[in-house]
Amino acid sequence: PTTIQSVPTGVVEPTTTIQSVPTGVINVIVEGESAPTEPTEPVESTEPVESTQSTESTQPTESTTHKQSDSVLMWKNFLSPLIWLLGLNMGAVYAIESVTVNWGPLYLKDVFGVSDSEASSFLSLFYVFYTVARLFTGYVVDYLGDMNSVLVFNGVLIVFYILCFLIGRSAMWILSFSGFLISPFYPTAITVPMEVLGKEADIAISVILCIALIVNWVIQVIIGYVNEYIGYQWG
Repeated sequence: PTTIQSVPTGVVEPTTTIQSVPTGVINVIVEGESAPTEPTEPVESTEPVESTQSTESTQPTESTTHKQSDSVLMWKNFLSPLIWLLGLNMGAVYAIESVTVNWGPLYLKDVFGVSDSEASSFLSLFYVFYTVARLFTGYVVDYLGDMNSVLVFNGVLIVFYILCFLIGRSAMWILSFSGFLISPFYPTAITVPMEVLGKEADIAISVILCIALIVNWVIQVIIGYVNEYIGYQWG
């Protein structure tokens, strides 16, 4: 814009300002007055207007991809020998406790001829040792490590069972201490896959538990047939 000012001594003339405006229109603004302006026609833009409508993505969502990868990983775990080994181990963990609960009192009654009250007391004492072990064996597991603890407790328990069964009825109350040795198996058997498999342990543990329940069921059936056709002392 160009400004023309004429200021004689003692006189202040109005200031006239010429501003540049859109083509075809000139506004002259005089101080104290406003010249009428001609309406301007809107200018049509030739630039393409971006559509505000959202288009649906054909790409798979993150959640769908995650579910598909989890499904593939689950079936891969069923084909892993390591997962089956851990599942068999967990199945034995389930079975050794359920066998004691389901068959222990019957074994004591049929083989040793104990009374119902003595058999019930044996089972109660078993779970007293079982509960106490959960409070203290965690320190042993932390010291030895998960995998070493499983091996140590398994080895001690096998020797303990052999001695008790060889001694016979007089070792009945000592046998109830097996609850102390059985108790750490379940939590430790869960942490072993976490240590071995790392980030993939969540799905692997689900598969391991599935296998373990089947193994436990099979063991219970086998013991039932052994009791029926071979003898209670062998079941």
